[in-house]
Amino acid sequence: MTEPTATSQTPPPPTAEAIVRRLAAWSKKYPRGVTTHPASVEIGAIEDDAVRFADAPETPKHYAAESLNALATEIHRRNHSWWHDIHGNRLTRNRGELLMLIVSEVSEAMEGERKSLPDDKLPHRPMAEVELADAIIRIFDYAAGFGYDIGGALFEKLAYNATRRDHTHEARAEAHGKKF
Repeated sequence: MTEPTATSQTPPPPTAEAIVRRLAAWSKKYPRGVTTHPASVEIGAIEDDAVRFADAPETPKHYAAESLNALATEIHRRNHSWWHDIHGNRLTRNRGELLMLIVSEVSEAMEGERKSLPDDKLPHRPMAEVELADAIIRIFDYAAGFGYDIGGALFEKLAYNATRRDHTHEARAEAHGKKF
């Protein structure tokens, strides 16, 4: 990232960490779902910063990937007791079991969509939304627990998918193209 010069007209984009800190502070300050509150102006500014961060040509994707990996590390830290026994010794986790727990969260999201249910623990949110958040938490915990560069892999996969012919409208419209 280039340093701003004294003659810069536009300030550099904020860091992902700064955006996350502002968003966390905002979410503690204002209740969810209040869109007519004066806070909506503040959240709009945070969203604008996030867009500036993502769109800035001088902000390499690796900063965003590093931020995702930092989030994965934080999630894994919060799940310490699932990975260590009472004495702090690391447990051997079954990878297949952990992957199926991710699948179970997606299944619960589908059930929430199928029945249009509110979440039972966060009733102000749709069940599907909360279960997808649970799936992300489990994915990031898994990635950090096994040392995966989930942020880097995500951006590489997005770039690769952008080059895939089978992801085009034309290919999907063909006789044996992917329908979903």
